[in-house]
Amino acid sequence: AATLVAPDAIAYENGGNTGTFLFSRPSTATNVPLAVNYVVTGTASNGIDYLWLPGVVTIPAGASNVSVTVVPIMDAIVEGDETVVVTLTNGQYMTGGANSATATIYNVVPALLNTWTGAGPWSTYTNWSDGLVPIDGQDVVVNGTVTLAQASAQIGSFTLAAGAQLAFS
Repeated sequence: AATLVAPDAIAYENGGNTGTFLFSRPSTATNVPLAVNYVVTGTASNGIDYLWLPGVVTIPAGASNVSVTVVPIMDAIVEGDETVVVTLTNGQYMTGGANSATATIYNVVPALLNTWTGAGPWSTYTNWSDGLVPIDGQDVVVNGTVTLAQASAQIGSFTLAAGAQLAFS
């Protein structure tokens, strides 16, 4: 029987934490690959609030489980926490007791201060302390080298640290 649980049911929209669904089958039935079908529902939108989940996952031959990761997409919209519900559907298997699981994507409100470290384009969200490109009203500090190639949000204040560089292109 195929089963489903969410061993990591918490994800954060501003990065740093993803959610995980674990699809399993009995360890005595691993001689061939098994395609497991599922549907995705919940208040979060597939492919919009998190990277697309295709609705089928294959447990490889020799393996008793496989995980699927929920990777939130940061949209800088304060929309509240959202759920991702995965439910097993029919296939070449029976479903076990655990056939549905839920993960929650927590909408993290941006900090008032967003600090840049490293080098690269302004749009490189991983270089920002907040995990997203600055939004309207945020205070910005640049510690490193950043290139601004297009208009930015209307930031609250801007500080260029000693030795840091801001280039316009």
